[in-house]
Amino acid sequence: MVRIKIVIDRSYANFSLSEEAWTAYGKERPKDLNSIVFRSDPDLIRVVEQLGERANGQSQFGPKNKLEIVEVPDEIPVRIESYDGNEWVAEEHRVWGKDEKI
Repeated sequence: MVRIKIVIDRSYANFSLSEEAWTAYGKERPKDLNSIVFRSDPDLIRVVEQLGERANGQSQFGPKNKLEIVEVPDEIPVRIESYDGNEWVAEEHRVWGKDEKI
């Protein structure tokens, strides 16, 4: 089974990388920091793995991020979900009334 890696933030802050991590990443900051495409980028994974805690950004509200890499099966559509900034990866499914995905 092929698996993909995705970077999530396990803190109660908005996802952020440190300036050192952005520099090591070496690409433009995407408009959507929550997209699976960005969060599973092999270059981003490499930076977070190499820098460890130094990759964690600082939230505008004070708490430091706690980035973590999770692995999920490649063949399952997933999305990043969160509660108060604490993130997890969930299998994509249909929802009515909350968003317009059908």
